[in-house]
Amino acid sequence: MNTGKYLALASLIGAFAVGTAQAQRQRGDTPDAAGPPEREPIAQPAPQSPSTSSAPSSSATPPKYDAILGDNSGVAPAMFVKMAALGGMTEVELGKIAQTMARDPNVRKFADQMIKDHTKANTELATLAKTKGLAVPSTLDSEHNAIVQKLSAKTGNDFDAAYSKQMMEDHEKTIALFEGATKSSDKDVAAFAQRTLPTLERHKQMADSLPAS
Repeated sequence: MNTGKYLALASLIGAFAVGTAQAQRQRGDTPDAAGPPEREPIAQPAPQSPSTSSAPSSSATPPKYDAILGDNSGVAPAMFVKMAALGGMTEVELGKIAQTMARDPNVRKFADQMIKDHTKANTELATLAKTKGLAVPSTLDSEHNAIVQKLSAKTGNDFDAAYSKQMMEDHEKTIALFEGATKSSDKDVAAFAQRTLPTLERHKQMADSLPAS
């Protein structure tokens, strides 16, 4: 055996001996002269009662959007187009309702801005989707349609309060969706999301300051 290999082996043996001695001192044991020390039994984990099991952790981002945000690769382009289109159409429909149902002039002014900005974003999204061969929903699904119907049934101050609350919630979710899309593997989808985010963030600030919010 050459000198290098011998030194390496001696070093390993020495380290092992030191580690064993330290472990024995920590336990307060000394080696038995008649033979090697007995192994200590391995502690088994105590069974966990169903009543004490930890509950699933919650996230600040709504669960529905958690399911599509994914990892660092961002939102899948097809899912992003679908969710962004549904959200945009809903904002336009609710804005049209607010133009006639809202009592507060500031709420009506906000609604006008929603119609203008989201109509523009919807058109840009549809053009982008077409170049990618991605389907864009042309009508609201049952979930978003239920939101429209619920607000349509309210009037006066009740409508103003409900609409303002809906706008705060919607834009919080939409911002989370678009932030995820900025990480998309599709550079055009990522660019669209990045370009639209400032407008959505401005909408959220406006919604937070509505009189009835």
